[in-house]
Amino acid sequence: MNNRKGYSLPELMMTLTVAGLITSTALPSINEVRERIALRSATGQFVAAHGVARAAASRYGRIGRLVIDASAGRFWVEVDTTTAATGALTRIGTTYDVSDDGITMMSTSSLLCFDARGIASGKGACSSGAALVRFTHKATTSQVGVTALGKVIY
Repeated sequence: MNNRKGYSLPELMMTLTVAGLITSTALPSINEVRERIALRSATGQFVAAHGVARAAASRYGRIGRLVIDASAGRFWVEVDTTTAATGALTRIGTTYDVSDDGITMMSTSSLLCFDARGIASGKGACSSGAALVRFTHKATTSQVGVTALGKVIY
């Protein structure tokens, strides 16, 4: 009587072949899902930064700025937080960097500003309010629109 334990070489080869076929079939889908997640994250970060800029403008009663550096794939919020309104800008929150995920960014505006009411402002170097920001990762694209009043549409 043969009391062997384990698998024979043909059984092991068959199992590895089936596992390889399943993995090679599923891998493209997994990559597509990762791309979509990265794009949703970038879009969500931009919408969050937009909200922070509007809220900071309302809180401090001064122009809140959403700075967009599309060529570097970064954006951040600035506002004058001094009590004397000296015009010295302070960065609020974090600098969002979507290029780390291999995402490229295109924007029709490099500076979105909001007044103390949270409405888009075109004063000084600020854009008129309307903007389109597009995030791209390989062949997948996501975009966020900002209306002339400063509302987000995506």
